[in-house]
Amino acid sequence: MIEDVMQIDMDTNVEVEISEDEIAVMQARRERARANLRREENPRVHALLKNLVEVERIRPCQAIYLGCGEGESALYLAKNGFEVVGVDSSADAIRVAKKNYLNNLNYVQADVTTLNNPLQRLRAGIRGNFGFVLDWNLLEHISQQHIAQYFDTVTKLTEKGGHYLTAFTDNRKNYDAIILEKPLRSKNAIPQKDELPRQDYAGVVKAMSTNFDIIDEGEISALDIRQRGCWILARKK
Repeated sequence: MIEDVMQIDMDTNVEVEISEDEIAVMQARRERARANLRREENPRVHALLKNLVEVERIRPCQAIYLGCGEGESALYLAKNGFEVVGVDSSADAIRVAKKNYLNNLNYVQADVTTLNNPLQRLRAGIRGNFGFVLDWNLLEHISQQHIAQYFDTVTKLTEKGGHYLTAFTDNRKNYDAIILEKPLRSKNAIPQKDELPRQDYAGVVKAMSTNFDIIDEGEISALDIRQRGCWILARKK
């Protein structure tokens, strides 16, 4: 039974009730959209990432994808000349990702929020720094309790002058009720009581400002829901 939930209307900033039927319709639309996307080449590789690669704003280099899931974007990067490491805390996701083998593509199971520790990186087989660090929708899962560890990880993984691209939903309301379909995969990402694991733009900018310069940013639309997201491309100082 899906309970009615409250959601913020992004145009009026007023809470509105989302009924069980409306949530079911949203979920059905998401599944239909995903079914259509699966029929396309590289279906879950976002157009923004493709554009950044194709116009060579991000050029082939050593790259690491944090929260790589089943590896579609990691595979895309590898096919375009990057040496790629995909990281995810889900053993199931990594098992699926490894079915697409390339010499320049490797996957490891690890909790991103622990990789600020050199010993944990060594145990995961992650060595050196990376010219490109990608996070597509992982950041919004990280709890406030562990956000400092997350950005410490990103900082330590990114080489000087390297790029960091993140995309996340810029709203902290009702994430579990509307979007999440499975429990959070990382034990360090599980929110505290009454805390939703969402990030806001200002907080992200503040957290990265010490070690990164923002060189581009923009908005992206979430799939089939009344939410707004944003992306940030930054360069390590």
